[in-house]
Amino acid sequence: VEKEVLLKEIHHRVKNNLQIITSLLSLQSSFIEDDTTKALFRYSQYRINSMAMIHEMLYKTEDVSKISYNEYVQMLVSSLIVSMKGTANNVETEVNVPEIHLNIDTAIPLGLLMNEIVTNSLKYGLKDDSAGLIKIEIANVRHNEYKMTISDNGTGFAKGINFRNSNSLGLMLIHR
Repeated sequence: VEKEVLLKEIHHRVKNNLQIITSLLSLQSSFIEDDTTKALFRYSQYRINSMAMIHEMLYKTEDVSKISYNEYVQMLVSSLIVSMKGTANNVETEVNVPEIHLNIDTAIPLGLLMNEIVTNSLKYGLKDDSAGLIKIEIANVRHNEYKMTISDNGTGFAKGINFRNSNSLGLMLIHR
C-alpha cells in the first residue's frame, strides 16, 4: 500500500512538472511575434500535455501500473480539438477502442504518435472551420497485439510529401 501511495505521488509530481513546462513554453511564446515559431511552441505544448494526461490518469487510478486507453484516447482527442479548433468547432470524432489497459512504457509513445497524427489531421486535413470527422480505432489482432488506425475525411496529403525524408518533426516522430 505504501508503495502504491509513493508511485501515485510520483505520477502527480511528474504531471505537475510537465504542466509547469507547458506554462513556461506558453510564457516564452508570448514574446514571439513570428506565427510559425509560435506554432512550434504550441505543438510542443500539445506533445507534453499528451504525456501529462497519462501521469494524471495513473495518479487517479486504482492500479498505478496501467491506464484505461479508451478513456485516454477520448480525453486526448477532445483536448486537441478544443485547443486547435476552439469549443465551437465542426469536428466530430468516432473512437472505437476496446477496454485495454496499457502500461506507461507503451501508453506514452503511443499517445505521442496519436497526438502527431490527430494534430496533422486538424492542421492540414480539416482546415479552418470546415466540418470533418476523425476516426480512431484500435483492434485486437491477436493476444497482446493491436492495430491502430487513425483517419479523417479531410483534404488528404499534398503531392510530393515524402514521409521518410521529411523536415517536419511530427512526420519524423510518426515514421520512427
